[in-house]
Amino acid sequence: MIRRFSSYVLKKSPLHDIQTVLKPSYGKFGDYTLPLTYRINKSKDTVCGIRKGVGVFDISHMGIINITLNNNNKQTFSNTDKHNFINHILKKIFPIDTHQLKINKSQLTVLLNNRGIVKDDLVISNIDNMKYRLVVNAATKSKIRDKLYTHIRELYTEYPEIIRGNNVNISMPHNIILAIQGPRSSELLNKLFNINFDNIYFNDNINLTMLNPSTHTHTNVEISRCGYTGEDGFEIYCDSEFGRYLYNLILSIRKEYDILFGGLIERDIMRLEAGLCLSGVDFGDDMNIHFNDLGMNFLITKKVKEKGVFIGSNRIKKSPSHKRMGFITSKPVHARDIIYYKDLPIGCITSSNVSYTTNKFISMGYVKVEYKDHEIYCKSRDRNIDLETTPLPFVKHNFYRK
Repeated sequence: MIRRFSSYVLKKSPLHDIQTVLKPSYGKFGDYTLPLTYRINKSKDTVCGIRKGVGVFDISHMGIINITLNNNNKQTFSNTDKHNFINHILKKIFPIDTHQLKINKSQLTVLLNNRGIVKDDLVISNIDNMKYRLVVNAATKSKIRDKLYTHIRELYTEYPEIIRGNNVNISMPHNIILAIQGPRSSELLNKLFNINFDNIYFNDNINLTMLNPSTHTHTNVEISRCGYTGEDGFEIYCDSEFGRYLYNLILSIRKEYDILFGGLIERDIMRLEAGLCLSGVDFGDDMNIHFNDLGMNFLITKKVKEKGVFIGSNRIKKSPSHKRMGFITSKPVHARDIIYYKDLPIGCITSSNVSYTTNKFISMGYVKVEYKDHEIYCKSRDRNIDLETTPLPFVKHNFYRK
């Protein structure tokens, strides 16, 4: 998934020029050239330091899709009509019911195909019932936007006045997204925004109007308490000008708050330690990972599953054929290594790395359910390596919950 830098022109983060002070080492990630790591610290020190303190990840390569409804003609639509319309759009594509998703709440969900195969994951947030924010992966943001447009056209006969009046707005702003992670993340957010976040819990959102001292203008900032490391943390969504101001502010106080900066390498290590999947690696277009094999049934509520109107809904009621599992090994293994029971291929490794938190080689993959309790091994570069199965996650989650 992460490849070394190529010579052709790639997209860059809006923070690219500011980050030079951190001595970034770049690599190719999809259509972007992004920092793999920052050489001002060793990867081990960054990972372990964030788990004990606070760190910053620039994830501006990811996409934001906003769905909003406005009255652009003389006809008036009730808020219920508008909310029902958005709910119809989203529930036809994703296994989610926005009537269950309260204002200023977020939910992780998945995109399936007609066979129940997991194509992607994303986070949907209800901002105010009239606006929904989708945080999507960089490689698939345009595809998901196009799916939304397709389903809006299909709803024309049911909601002709809303659609004909151009009341639907789907936008994909070029925002900056910063992930602030670690047990001291709320302390840093308090400093940056002068707000106490004690009453903002995991998957809660807050919307702020902030003054940008650099431009002397006010701007909207959205903050979600979430993260991809297993630690308490936040994601900040804002326009490029305010994001650059904020990043410079963080750089100016980094020594005072012992702030660490992580790149793709550190983020990948921490998400694997947390037992979290990466789109395009643990599932995606070129893989046939069925939703039932993912081991994340909590993503689809019983009510949504029973209604069964989303893509692939009629194919997720069967029993799983594989189980996603965690492994510890004595030597490194690699993604796409085949897993065996005796000489019989029964699965494959999808993610692997060294865990600096546990000081072990860790990996994750899928095994046929009938062999999940057997002694298994994988073949990695012509070597047989025993797989010690272990419950996921490798490192305990520390999300800030009620």
